[in-house]
Amino acid sequence: NREGERKPGGGYVYNKWDDGKEDELLIYEFIGYDWFTDAGMSATLFAEELSRVANVDRLTIKINSPGGDVWDGMSIYNQLLGFGPDVRVVVDGVAASAASLIAMAGDTVEAYETSQLMIHDAWTVALGNEQDLRETADVLAKIDGQLAAVYAGKSGKIEEDAFRDIMDSDSYLTATEAMEMGLIDGIISPPKRNEEPKDTAPGTPKARYARRRMGLQAMRTNL
Repeated sequence: NREGERKPGGGYVYNKWDDGKEDELLIYEFIGYDWFTDAGMSATLFAEELSRVANVDRLTIKINSPGGDVWDGMSIYNQLLGFGPDVRVVVDGVAASAASLIAMAGDTVEAYETSQLMIHDAWTVALGNEQDLRETADVLAKIDGQLAAVYAGKSGKIEEDAFRDIMDSDSYLTATEAMEMGLIDGIISPPKRNEEPKDTAPGTPKARYARRRMGLQAMRTNL
């Protein structure tokens, strides 16, 4: 069992459950390479890590990311769509911008009560003459249309044009709002500090949580 493993330049952590049937990838940083921190979740690094979990029955992707490079985000999104096993996405912080696109690749998408999604138009910094800037604007418009189509496809309730209007500003959505819009499938209510999860059947994530909690309590007793 490996926990907390991290490679230089990679904004991910890889965890493998002992039974080998379920794995977890954490996207907890910038999408793409971040020049300021020399880290980030690039499409290349994600592909390398995804190849390591190809034989699992279920993959959980946990997201807490401010977003980043839209091209890397699109690549990661498409990689997850083409991934054979079941993919569960959990937003346990914020899935903003490109990270919200990645979240849409889950077979199921859930968010904690205190989590948020943020969707908006793509933006860039451009230099050049009139023609260069018009071409850049055209590219951004195409990207925005593609993003809106993904959100609308996941939603099944709101049309693409309506999402284009919503994306005109930085739209932060609570878990409840995202649920109402059809962008997530469920809201996770974390157990209270002294309350164990109800579903503790052997082999379930909640059972593992319960075992770890008992282990931590034992450790505190021995300290």
